[in-house]
This record gives sequence, structure tokens and C-alpha cells, in this order.
Amino acid sequence: MIVVEDDKLAPPGVAEQMIHHLRMDRCPDCRQHSLRPGPRGGAAQNLTCDACGARWNVAPPRYITFAQRID
Repeated sequence: MIVVEDDKLAPPGVAEQMIHHLRMDRCPDCRQHSLRPGPRGGAAQNLTCDACGARWNVAPPRYITFAQRID
């Protein structure tokens, strides 16, 4: 099951595409392979795109099933 917390950021059908990009270490916003791992706690880890600055909290880090944009 794939979860993206905010439907305004991920309309129906787009959530799977966002998760797919994150699993491939690619930013869902700019499509660049520039995700840098950040702080981690419990089952989650933050990712930051060096190209566009988008930030994500994902869990679990290796096979992402949850993604939340960090503002």
C-alpha cells in the first residue's frame, strides 16, 4: 500500500508516480537524480533535492511506501 499524506500535493493516480521517482533516487518535482539523505529517526528518513530544494520524509528508506512533503 502506497501512502502520500496530502492529496492536494498528490492527486489520485499521481501518488504512485511520486513514490516511483523517490524509490529511484529521483526528485518527483524536477526529475533530477540529486536526492541527498538527511536526518533519520525510527523508520523514516528525510531526503532533500540538491537541484530544486524539495524535501521529503519517507519510510522505510529502502523501499518507500510512505512519502510526505516537508515544507
